[in-house]
Amino acid sequence: MNLFPEKQILFLLIPLLFISCAQQKENQEQANTSEEVSFESLYQNSSEYETYIADLQNEKWQTIYNSSDPIREDLLAAAQVIPGSWKLLVINNDETVDAVNTIPYIAKLARRVHSLELRITSPPEQANQITGRYQTYNERSAYPVILLIDEDYREVGCWVERPAELQRRFSELSEVLSDGEIEEALTDWYQQNGGVRTIDEIIKIIHAANSGDRICPVPEEGLRGR
Repeated sequence: MNLFPEKQILFLLIPLLFISCAQQKENQEQANTSEEVSFESLYQNSSEYETYIADLQNEKWQTIYNSSDPIREDLLAAAQVIPGSWKLLVINNDETVDAVNTIPYIAKLARRVHSLELRITSPPEQANQITGRYQTYNERSAYPVILLIDEDYREVGCWVERPAELQRRFSELSEVLSDGEIEEALTDWYQQNGGVRTIDEIIKIIHAANSGDRICPVPEEGLRGR
């Protein structure tokens, strides 16, 4: 007598299959968790700004860095009073209009503030993991990603892509202009602003971290009131 007909065997196997799939998913999640990004390694293997742009051989980067106006005195003063030691790790795709119009100003800030260091790198092997974790306020992956790292190489803040004020403007423009027209409008805004909003947001992220408050990313309303 057949005590386990085919249908009964199938019903017994289905729960086992679900258990196996669940276990595989748990193992994968544990593996992903164990592959956390080492910010210390990533920072130490990144380039100083001057080395990066020399290898880049892009005149726009050098022009903005060398010929733009000095950092506004009130912003510089606000940065220079921040205690401690801070590192800015810039993860960058150098072809974006945002990168060339923000990073040179941040590099100039780091050069003038003794407690601030800056390194820059192209997207590393963990790029998907990084851009998946550090996104804009409207949950987009974008470059540049700037990570604020403390003395113990812990990430304590981030800044992604462009100033919040310009991002709001971009959202409006994207509904009515072509990609080429949008890039031109972004470039015009950056030239008129001269890095002020970018530097202001970076400084406020550092001030917040010094007070134990992590800003990541900058919210849609920006940081003007902080």
